[in-house]
Amino acid sequence: MSISGTRRFSTTGSEVKTKAETTQMEGKNNVQIRLLYDGDCPLCEREVDMLRRRSDERGGTIDFVDIASKTYSPAENKDIDFETAMTKIHGILPNGSVVTDIEAFKKAYEAVGLGWVYAFTQVPPLRVVAEVLYNIWARNRLRVTGRSDLDTILSEKKVCSTKRT
Repeated sequence: MSISGTRRFSTTGSEVKTKAETTQMEGKNNVQIRLLYDGDCPLCEREVDMLRRRSDERGGTIDFVDIASKTYSPAENKDIDFETAMTKIHGILPNGSVVTDIEAFKKAYEAVGLGWVYAFTQVPPLRVVAEVLYNIWARNRLRVTGRSDLDTILSEKKVCSTKRT
């Protein structure tokens, strides 16, 4: 299914397909990770643009899903709601498992041939440092990018969705 020009995993209800169905899916579209990202974050967009170019060069190895889009559906994304997705990056693997934080970045970079960028995270103390730094970034990214705090964004989103119904 395609919404807003993104390749999507096939889903049945809110569940990612079974391993047998996933294997068949992978043979068709080469997706290694579905990456949930904040399309309203200017720094996130820059990184996603780079990853998207590299993914496209490899036949679409990443399925990008903009959580800020009006068409974002938690049901199509392992029931990860907007608020949860805004707190840290999430990835969904073809087997249905969810990865977050540095592991999501690591999987995305591996999918585009840049796995070496996160190779240092195989060293446990360096992994801990990377996770701590990422968590600091995740907690502060809205302020750093000049955006409203999460409570304000959630209130605005609620008002917008109320107006549509």
